[in-house]
Amino acid sequence: NVNMHIRVESPYVPIDGELAAFRTLTGQKAAQLHRLTQEAATVPRTTLHRFVPARHGKYVFVAFATESDLPVAFATCIIVETGVMSYGIITDFVVLAECRRKGVAHQLVLDIMRRMSDASVLLASGNKQLTLLHVAISSHLISCRKLFEGCGFTLVHGNNGNVTESIYELRLTKTED
Repeated sequence: NVNMHIRVESPYVPIDGELAAFRTLTGQKAAQLHRLTQEAATVPRTTLHRFVPARHGKYVFVAFATESDLPVAFATCIIVETGVMSYGIITDFVVLAECRRKGVAHQLVLDIMRRMSDASVLLASGNKQLTLLHVAISSHLISCRKLFEGCGFTLVHGNNGNVTESIYELRLTKTED
């Protein structure tokens, strides 16, 4: 259970700008990123996806293995506004199968938390207070639930027998970059 070292790039992209920031990737890097996004597309949509049309943009997180410089994980966090507040919803979260037991997912969650707490994110949120991160996790994905709980997310809805997913949230604290 050795930890793989990763480097995360997390540009802000306007609506429909999905992977424009990674257009320069070629060869094996581009192929591996494509594999991650294809895998993300097969993950069942959660109730939080109903907020996707309300977003004004999102952060795309791509984790690269520092040794090979190849993409090994992919996540997105959309920014949704409700009146005076903005919040982030993690809508995609994929780690390549061969990297799953190497600490990549945990490092990526911590990177998302750090990035979404960054003062510069406020600018992209129209200077509204970005206060919460939400994630919906299918109830059968116990390891995924434990991952987010271990990073400080708390259960706010679900997790009983007849619910197909659980909603977790994390209150963000601002950091200056």
